[in-house]
Amino acid sequence: MDQFELKEYLDYCEITGVFTRKKSISNCCKVGDVAGTKNNASGYRLVSVNGKQYYEHRMAILYFYGVMPVQVDHINGIRDDNRIVNLRDVSESENHKNVRPRSGTSSGCQGVSWIKKDKKWRSYIQHNGKQVLLGRFKDKDEAIKARIAGQEKYGYHKNHGSKS
Repeated sequence: MDQFELKEYLDYCEITGVFTRKKSISNCCKVGDVAGTKNNASGYRLVSVNGKQYYEHRMAILYFYGVMPVQVDHINGIRDDNRIVNLRDVSESENHKNVRPRSGTSSGCQGVSWIKKDKKWRSYIQHNGKQVLLGRFKDKDEAIKARIAGQEKYGYHKNHGSKS
């Protein structure tokens, strides 16, 4: 799929992030209809063109910039918010620098965990595919501060690890 073919079948509103049909493809999909559906398992929206499904966020980048991206970051973390201002064409490692916290962390902060045998908090971060130890701390808040400093040092997105 290239930009020309995409624009032949769909319109895209960069302000709302919504795709609409330019061609009727069946009795149930008419010109002007909102294209695509939300995949409830992943939270991403998918759209069909010529019998093939595509992620809408990738299609938005293709539509707007003319390049099919490999990875797209939803800056605000909302997987079905496909407004162009919310999307970044990034590398896989850059995309991992803007993730929401995982549930079940002992500290409530990604990259900070309790080491039972040492009775200390460990702070760490991923950089260039390797885990970097930021330190071991008696105080959880100090470990969290070290993690935040590490995120700034290694160029993580400002939203990384935030819940909103």
